[in-house]
Amino acid sequence: VSVCVCVRSCVFARFCAFLCVSVCVCVRSCVFARFCAFLCVSVCVCVRSCVFARFCAFLCVSVCVCVSVCVCAFLCIFVRFRVCLCAFVCLRVFVHFLCVSVCVCVRSCVFARFCAFLCVSVCVCV
Repeated sequence: VSVCVCVRSCVFARFCAFLCVSVCVCVRSCVFARFCAFLCVSVCVCVRSCVFARFCAFLCVSVCVCVSVCVCAFLCIFVRFRVCLCAFVCLRVFVHFLCVSVCVCVRSCVFARFCAFLCVSVCVCV
């Protein structure tokens, strides 16, 4: 289970300039299966506040709930000293925002006894 906090700011200009700040809180749970294939379901709760300027000054807050489903599969290549480099491609589909993102992650795992391991992953999303 992972928890992520996202902060997004954007500045638009048409008829009036305003600033939008989005705060997202995501909780992701993964169900693992054999052969390193797993299914991840993310639930995001977003809160957006907009501050308008020029001929108008008001605050709007919108709450959105989005569900993203990503199916991931990665392949591990073992090297010396029980170090595993895992690379997997994740295809995520956000239902609420109607956008599809492809993530390519490289994970480095150091395995210990009794299948305990420490993993550090770096992801690049498009």
